[in-house]
Amino acid sequence: MADNVVKVLNHLIETSKNGEKGFVAAADDAKNPELRNLLRTRGQECAAAAAELQALVAQLVASQKTAARWPVPCTVAG
Repeated sequence: MADNVVKVLNHLIETSKNGEKGFVAAADDAKNPELRNLLRTRGQECAAAAAELQALVAQLVASQKTAARWPVPCTVAG
């Protein structure tokens, strides 16, 4: 299940990065300064969302690696 979550999050990261590029490109073409600023702001928000999702993926992958090591087999000295 966690693998599917990572796959979905990675897709959302890609979508957010594409959104950032689209807003930046639109801002570059905008003639109205107010619209240009709005589009740049939206691009920055997409970039921030992608970074936040990347952090979540990193945490999830790290927790999967930790969970894969547990439970640690224990031996009884006798």
